[in-house]
Amino acid sequence: MHKISLAVIAICFAVFMAGCISFNPGYGSQYDQADTLNDENDAKDSDDPEEVDPETLINNINFTVRINNTGYEPLSTKTAVVEAESDIGDIQEELKFEICESETGDPVYKNNVRNGKYADFTDFDKEGIYYIEIGDDRSEEFAIKKGNYNNLLTSVILRNDIPVSIDTVEDMIFCCELAADHITAFELFEKETLDTTQNIKPKTVERAEKAVKSLIALYDTEENKILMDMDKRSELLYSAVLAKFSGSCSQYDGELSGDCLKIAKKVYREACKEEIEETDNDALYWASAELYRACGEKGYKNKTEELIQKEIYSGFSMTECGYYGSLSYLMTTYKVDMELSKLVMQAIIDDSIKLSNKRIMDIYNGNKGQEDVEEEYIDSVLSDIRLLMLANHISESLVYIDTAQICYDHLAGLNPQGCDYIIDKESEFSDKSKAFILFGFINSYIAERD
Repeated sequence: MHKISLAVIAICFAVFMAGCISFNPGYGSQYDQADTLNDENDAKDSDDPEEVDPETLINNINFTVRINNTGYEPLSTKTAVVEAESDIGDIQEELKFEICESETGDPVYKNNVRNGKYADFTDFDKEGIYYIEIGDDRSEEFAIKKGNYNNLLTSVILRNDIPVSIDTVEDMIFCCELAADHITAFELFEKETLDTTQNIKPKTVERAEKAVKSLIALYDTEENKILMDMDKRSELLYSAVLAKFSGSCSQYDGELSGDCLKIAKKVYREACKEEIEETDNDALYWASAELYRACGEKGYKNKTEELIQKEIYSGFSMTECGYYGSLSYLMTTYKVDMELSKLVMQAIIDDSIKLSNKRIMDIYNGNKGQEDVEEEYIDSVLSDIRLLMLANHISESLVYIDTAQICYDHLAGLNPQGCDYIIDKESEFSDKSKAFILFGFINSYIAERD
């Protein structure tokens, strides 16, 4: 595949300040005017405040330093966000930060705070435990450690509780999301590193299998229906995930894979008896592509390609799932339309380029977020990171990985709330599946950066 080469455009902001002071000495004789001018100049000179040392000013301002609470890889982009309690004005150029060793307090790195907001220490790669100090204030401690994402992956994979029985549609969607994320991580990353001489079931497949078994338990094979009321979109997501497991994991459990495919077909057929709403076409696209990939039946191919010609759908979540459909269409071993495949591939790259520019502006330079974070917002950022991981897998560009890192850092503590939405157990969003994202980072930082 052709690699994408991106030019990184730096946008510089110039601030112009102009002032104009007018003076009218008043009316009277020429001498009176001169005396008045001299008196006022003397008074002005006597009222001038003493120049204060910038360091003193900085020490009198309270700073909050927000870091990636999950830690940093030595080779990754490393940034912290600096927030001043009051306006730093003219001392912005004097503002510096230091990285200090946690145990000794000794400074090991010093640099300017960029734009008065960002402490960038990407070029500091010494492993250890540190904190950032600005004036009299400091950040929480953080680690720079090779293999940091491996450790996170282990904790994330082992932590997500998969419901044995599903009682609500929300639980069903959660299982679909977790299964899809883990299977994608297996397909694109973990599968490449497996020892093919040993038939050991990977952790990602194990986790996906547990979620899929909970999903299958919802289906009554005698009545041929799902034992839960759900809308058409949910039925299509259900069908897509079962078909995805069947198409990707059959080597580990052929019987379960066969059951998944049978149920996926039946649920898909039932959902399509009535017209699917336009807003749910991304789910129809995904389910059609997965079923075609799993069994190669022409009807699923026709529906997938019909939808591609109408629109190339986006999204890497259960709210918007178009990229899952595109990935399945590109990965099938059955015949596809090459021109449509090129369109789908180009759409992924184009969306990633736009996303890189957008996220750099919105999250990195502006650090924009919502004061009251909602699930939809978290899902959208996670979806964006997954897209960047896929684009990097296709064309291997550090721009995608660096932008993904910026988005990830935002969720891991650089957001306005300073919350860790990745692994903090107190966060209501920490159970969101991130296996695909963490595998993507691991796959990228194994090799030395250019």
